[in-house]
Amino acid sequence: MQRSRMFYHCYDHKIPTGGQKSTYQHVDALNRRGFSAAVIHGSHDNRLSWFANDTKILTWSELWSTFDPICDYLVLPEDLGSSISEYPGRKVIFNKGLWNGFSEIARTGDDPYTLPEVLAVLSVSEHNRQNLQFTYPQLPVIHVTEHLDSEIFRYVPIRQKRKQIALSPKATARTHCIQHMFGARAKAGLNRGLEYRWISLEHKTEQEIAKDLGEAMMFLFCSSEEGLGRVALEAMLCGCLPLAYRVGPLREYLPPFLPSDIGDPLEIVRIMERVVNSQEPGALFETELLACRQTALQFSAEKQSDSVCNAWEEILKIR
Repeated sequence: MQRSRMFYHCYDHKIPTGGQKSTYQHVDALNRRGFSAAVIHGSHDNRLSWFANDTKILTWSELWSTFDPICDYLVLPEDLGSSISEYPGRKVIFNKGLWNGFSEIARTGDDPYTLPEVLAVLSVSEHNRQNLQFTYPQLPVIHVTEHLDSEIFRYVPIRQKRKQIALSPKATARTHCIQHMFGARAKAGLNRGLEYRWISLEHKTEQEIAKDLGEAMMFLFCSSEEGLGRVALEAMLCGCLPLAYRVGPLREYLPPFLPSDIGDPLEIVRIMERVVNSQEPGALFETELLACRQTALQFSAEKQSDSVCNAWEEILKIR
């Protein structure tokens, strides 16, 4: 009997997203451990270029020329929604976020998780796993650990950073609210925010994001609809103070001094003002930032490799 192979669907756009990188990392981890896996793109020219990789790539036409629906597996992202039913053979859904996936199902109407050929679900956080398992008790839902590269996202002590605040392009309404509150008080002389520069991470490569997070004192990340929140963890690796809400999967790693009420921007602004108004901002959160880095270091390549390969050992036993 032919050995089972795992083929991971990847979108052809070049917009930097954590989910796309996770797809590549899974394939690399599987191939290193002796499995046979590949990322599937529309063409070889669509290989992701915003981070360094030599991941095994196949095109859809190359895949279909050898695909065995009896023993091979397609790994499909949750936000394909009902389109998942159009793919042949055994399928695993790689869920990188509850909200996007279920929003797509609501839009299209058909639930792919109930298809008999969908054998399991991979989840990027324990929060997602619990919610998915509750929703679909008939399916194995397996939490797989993400990998964050501490060689790229290097720690810089806050004392050595510039007066910069990095900015996520997500959750723009909450982000703009906090920016305006902080900025209005700065213009009124109530904080020293006018000395600080805002840096957006939108459409930047991994190396550019790592540079910005390494230089910035703070990182504003207002999203509450994350599967994991990879960039917040990357900021923690870089010694950048995360300004985020402890909601959903972010509760699994954000420091306890951060607020959990996403309707309360005031607490985030107060933390920002503690930093910018301090005569020695680096001394304020130095201990907390070292603890943040230790938390983010737990997302290692080894742990990801173990969790991904163990997940597939479990999936391969399903008949």
